[in-house]
Amino acid sequence: MKAAGLRSDVLYLQWMVTEKWAKANPEAVRRLPAMLNEAYAVLKRDDGLWPVLAQRINITDPAIVAAYRDLADASTIRRTVRS
Repeated sequence: MKAAGLRSDVLYLQWMVTEKWAKANPEAVRRLPAMLNEAYAVLKRDDGLWPVLAQRINITDPAIVAAYRDLADASTIRRTVRS
């Protein structure tokens, strides 16, 4: 990760949509980064949401849930559009 210029203490996620969907939903594409940042802000405020989310994706180890929570604390969505 370091060689690629990525921080090891940050959770990196990618959200992708097809070009067809993006063209059909330009307003949604424009609002997506703000929506994701809002979702992360809620997750940062309410630790009670993490066990519910973990259950939905079958994570049962509390240490893994805590690691995701801690990494998400440092997350901010930045919009990058590539064609």
